[in-house]
Amino acid sequence: MKLTELLDRFGTVTATHDGWLAHCPAHTDAQASLRIAVTPTGTALLTCRASCDTANVLGVVGLSFSDLYNVTD
Repeated sequence: MKLTELLDRFGTVTATHDGWLAHCPAHTDAQASLRIAVTPTGTALLTCRASCDTANVLGVVGLSFSDLYNVTD
C-alpha cells in the first residue's frame, strides 16, 4: 500500500517530526490522538493515545493488519 493511500483513510492528517497525527476514527476525538509512523522497513505503526484497539481503528477505515506491511512512498 502506498503511504498516501494509508494516510488518506484517516482524513485530515498533520505531519509531525516523527510521523503524522490524525483524529482516531474509533472514538469521538476532539483532538487528534492517532499517531501514525512508518518504520525504516516499511511497516506502519498506529497508536491511539486514547487506547483504542488497533484492530478496531483499522476496521473502521476498512483496513487490516496486512495493509500495514510494505508501505511505500
